[in-house]
Amino acid sequence: AFLIWGLNSYFILTYFLIVFNGPFRHVLGFTNQTVVVSTRTLTLTSSFVLSFTLIYLISDMVLWRFIGKPLEKRISWQNLKVPYHSGLCSIFLGILFASSIFYFFQAYKLDYRGYVEYRGSSWPIVFLWAASPAVPLLVLKKRYFLATLAVAPYMLFALLLRVRSFALLSLLPGLMVYFLASSSELAQDKGTQPLRKIMLRAAILSLATLPLLNLAKRNFYFLPDPSLGKAMPIIFAAAERAHLELRFNSLFLWSSNILNPLLKAYSAVTLHRIRLPIDTPVYIANLYDGVPLDWPVYFHYPTLWFTDAFVSFGFYGIAMAFIWALVNSLWELAMLRLPSALPLLLPFFCWHTYMLIRGAPAIASVPLSYAFYVSAAIYLPILFMRRLIASRLDESFSQ
Repeated sequence: AFLIWGLNSYFILTYFLIVFNGPFRHVLGFTNQTVVVSTRTLTLTSSFVLSFTLIYLISDMVLWRFIGKPLEKRISWQNLKVPYHSGLCSIFLGILFASSIFYFFQAYKLDYRGYVEYRGSSWPIVFLWAASPAVPLLVLKKRYFLATLAVAPYMLFALLLRVRSFALLSLLPGLMVYFLASSSELAQDKGTQPLRKIMLRAAILSLATLPLLNLAKRNFYFLPDPSLGKAMPIIFAAAERAHLELRFNSLFLWSSNILNPLLKAYSAVTLHRIRLPIDTPVYIANLYDGVPLDWPVYFHYPTLWFTDAFVSFGFYGIAMAFIWALVNSLWELAMLRLPSALPLLLPFFCWHTYMLIRGAPAIASVPLSYAFYVSAAIYLPILFMRRLIASRLDESFSQ
């Protein structure tokens, strides 16, 4: 929860710093046209941002009240005291280093453009992402040296390709688990800690982590993506002028990534290729910079989930706050109810949360198309067998 609200609060802050400067003009680089961000546009954008956030907050609170866990009792330190099979660490480490070697021979020839145009997409990167549970597993076992070695390939590719998302799968979940485990030891088995203490430590962790993530883009600012707040009212103004509403475009692409293996199987059986729509951030690049939709170079410019919702449904897009609140709450519930699956779910949750709030729902679900299934196919059977053996041993001892 603190990851979602921390990121959302940060991006809202960057936006309102722009609002305080008043109306401004923006020139589209490709067409040299001017977009005027008036006081009315700033009022519209601010109303949308605040309404979206309020609906998300109410939905989140209602959903968790319905689930039966109030906000201040979501994090139970007992959830972290689950023994993990050492075989899991060995398997994921083996996959991690093998896939890193194979992927390196593809990645060293690429740059950021090559990555975003999917020239670096292959099975090695799928297995590289699938091995991400190795980091939180090792941190929970207090194997910090091995955890650092596990993070190293991801950070190497982050710097090589200038893609910080590699850090979202490794460095951030590793630090989050370390923070939770350390707080658990400080709590000394007293159960749940007050929310304000959790949020304070989370804020310190986030401030320490964000500059590290930003270095992956070689932008030497203290915080990442400071320009998205300014871009948001520009997109609102341009979308209104163009009368653009993409409807279910983002939601369709988000869900199609999750169902990708089934869709590929359907296409193979029926010989019918499913046509996917153009991703919403590509349209946003057209609105923001005048980039033609059929431009040979791939331009992809996500501008926060508020913009994605507005470009999708106009002001009615505030309803998407409920959809994302439901998705995030169910994901968080899975990590709470199945604490032994925390190392499996947390890396993908970190990726999904950042990309979703940044305004790229389709990119948020990309690792869920194959990497998560590969990871779960390894993790869950071993976990199930371990529990089955443990329960049978308990039964034999009780007899």
